[in-house]
Amino acid sequence: MELKLRKNLTNHEISQLFDFISGVLDLQGANKFRVRAYDNAASTVAQLDQELKDMFLSNPKFAELPGIGNTLQQKLTELFTTGNIKAFQEYVKDLPAGVFTLSTVHGIGVKKAYKIASAFNLGSEEEALATTMKLAQQGKIRHLDSFGEKSEKELITALENHIVTKRIPYNEALQVANRLKEELITCEDIEKVEVLGSLRRQTETVGDIDLGIAIKDIGRVKECVKQLKSVKRIIVAGDQLLRIQTLDNWQVDIKISALDEWGSFLQHFTGSKEHNIKLREYALRQGYSLSEHGIKMKSDQDRIKKFKTEEEFYTFLGLKWIPPEKRIGAEEIEQSKV
Repeated sequence: MELKLRKNLTNHEISQLFDFISGVLDLQGANKFRVRAYDNAASTVAQLDQELKDMFLSNPKFAELPGIGNTLQQKLTELFTTGNIKAFQEYVKDLPAGVFTLSTVHGIGVKKAYKIASAFNLGSEEEALATTMKLAQQGKIRHLDSFGEKSEKELITALENHIVTKRIPYNEALQVANRLKEELITCEDIEKVEVLGSLRRQTETVGDIDLGIAIKDIGRVKECVKQLKSVKRIIVAGDQLLRIQTLDNWQVDIKISALDEWGSFLQHFTGSKEHNIKLREYALRQGYSLSEHGIKMKSDQDRIKKFKTEEEFYTFLGLKWIPPEKRIGAEEIEQSKV
């Protein structure tokens, strides 16, 4: 395949490109640090409030961006001056053309995209989505390794949403989320509701609509969610996740927390990935390990400190509360020390 690159790629397109290259390198067995470098760069670029191409034209400041090292600076410079990145074209030259398009669908990723495209010889990038949809509807995807009947049905839903929505503008995603928040909080066993991920960080566009809920009883919550007027169907109904499809065909993931873990849960699933990596490193230096359930002492893994609020979570680590939109993995942790 050949990547369709140009000089004026948007931040979203560059982030998507870096994310894809990370997956390709992982597929090819590359060093995990190289894979992580592209993963981190994708996260950094997705959260910038200024277009990289404009920064390059006015005053290149790539060296000041977290997660953008010398190698990636050079590749961005090549992109903005020539409209191409030769090394990336080498990485992907032997892949079926449909891999990139399929990998952008929520929940597929490069490895699964490669399996589908290779198994069915999807050489046309333009037709990859439609062909995969047809194959899934005919029950032909479920027989591939790592797939099954359930994952095939989830693939059909993901393709439906992707074809209709693709990347979601922030304001549009917020409207969907707020409407669901208003309905969810009416459920007797739901005590708290909040948006998560890039939506809570207020990025320009979001890839997914994620909500978090703190609950009393999961069984009654599932029954209540089924009855909400905005919900068309429940796709996944687990004890930690409800994946729903709304009447206007949005897919929304509702992640589930206990009330006494709400603070650490909210922090963990807000991100960004780079912020959470740096926060984990900061905590490890103090002898703590972090998770969505709370904070453990490295010397006593049987005990976990739980937090009802994010403020309590950050305070325990000796930090002021950091607003979600500031959690980009730059200097916000150092600047927030009490």
